Amino acid sequence: MVRHLVRHVVKVGEYTQFVAAAQAFNEAAAACGIPRYRFYGSLFGTLNEVWSEAEYESVEAHLRAFRTAPDELRQALRTMLS
Repeated sequence: MVRHLVRHVVKVGEYTQFVAAAQAFNEAAAACGIPRYRFYGSLFGTLNEVWSEAEYESVEAHLRAFRTAPDELRQALRTMLS
């Protein structure tokens, strides 16, 4: 089992848009068989810091999932990261 963990620092004033984009990403991920990510924020430290994580069978499974992901998931990921 491998956990993919990502740290996001969301621009001030764009937190609501990030949450909506994260939800859209999770919906696209679930539609193509990729695990849904858990998103959570810290209560202290960097302003608007959000963590996301998902578990995969292996590193290869994680890489394969994103290498073969449909365009809808790629677009949802771009929107979340912009």
